[in-house]
Amino acid sequence: MKIGFLFLCHNNPGQTADTVKRLLKGTDNEAVIHVDLKADTNEFKTLLTECKGVHFIEDRVRAYWAGFNATKAIIKMLEKALELDLQAEVLDEQVRLL
Repeated sequence: MKIGFLFLCHNNPGQTADTVKRLLKGTDNEAVIHVDLKADTNEFKTLLTECKGVHFIEDRVRAYWAGFNATKAIIKMLEKALELDLQAEVLDEQVRLL
């Protein structure tokens, strides 16, 4: 089964890259990453250049805690995941792709 992981990020590119690499290593799983518009994507992308199955959202939004733009970012990631043919399921207030 192919699993998709969604990452809503604004800092800690090294930690994000380590997590993505562990989740995708030796699998056909995919990761969809939205980096907040207030943050620079260069380091995230550089650290994950060699990692297969990583997709960055290019049409990013500026998200604020408890603001609707965070929801917009999640919707963009879900749209990308569906475009990649991953099935989406919401469980216990967490989005999980199966």
